[in-house]
Amino acid sequence: PHTVVCDVRLRAPTDLETHAPTRKVRRRTPCRSRARGGRARLRASAHSNAQSMSGAPEGRPRPSRPPIGKDLPGAPAAPAARASRATGRATVTVIAPGAGTGANGAAYTALGRERDFAVEVFGQARAAYDRYPQWFREGSAGPNLDTFAQEALKQPVVRRADCLVVGSRGGQVVLPRLWQDLGDAAPPAVVINGGCAMGLPRPVHWPERAVSFLLMGGQDYFRRGMSLEE
Repeated sequence: PHTVVCDVRLRAPTDLETHAPTRKVRRRTPCRSRARGGRARLRASAHSNAQSMSGAPEGRPRPSRPPIGKDLPGAPAAPAARASRATGRATVTVIAPGAGTGANGAAYTALGRERDFAVEVFGQARAAYDRYPQWFREGSAGPNLDTFAQEALKQPVVRRADCLVVGSRGGQVVLPRLWQDLGDAAPPAVVINGGCAMGLPRPVHWPERAVSFLLMGGQDYFRRGMSLEE
C-alpha cells in the first residue's frame, strides 16, 4: 500500500471529544435530519494551511501542488467520479466520530478558509452509533460504528471524496469497513492515530493500492508503550 507514516510530538485527539463541533464546516449526518447552519462550502489550500500552522510568514508565492492522490510515486489516479472533477475543488470529508471535530476544530476551520478544498463533515461524535461494535471488548450491537460505516458507504460525500479524514475509533472501525467494500476505489485517507494499523479484533482488508497517511501523536493509549522505531 502507498503509506506514509508521520510521528509528531503534538497532542493527538483521544476518543473523548469534549468540545462542540465547529460550525465552520458543512456537516452531513447519516440520517435525514441534518445539522442546521449555512450551506456554503469551505475551501482550503493544503500548502498555505501548512504554512500558517507552522508559523511561516504569509505573502510568499505558493508553489503549485499536485492533486490529492498523486503526491506519491505510483499512486493511483483519482477515479472520474471524484467530486473535484465536477467542482474544481478537492472535497475533504471528515468522518466525525473520532476525528476531533471539537479538539481539532481550529485546524478544520483554517482549512475551510482557503480556496482549493471543500470541507465536509459526515456524522456526529457522541451520537447513538458512536460506539464500538460487538467484536471489540465491551462493544455493542447496532447501532454502532460499523453500522454507521455501512450507511456512509451509500453517501456520495464519502464514496466520491478526494480525501477522507478519520481518527481514533474511525480509523479502527469505519475506515476498515470502507476499505473492505470499496477496495482500490476507496478515497485516499488521513488516519489520525493510525488505528487501522493496530492489532484489531478483526483483520483489516487493506487495499493493495490504498493511499494513506498515518499521523501518530504518541501521547495517548493508541501508542500502547511502543517505541518510536516500533
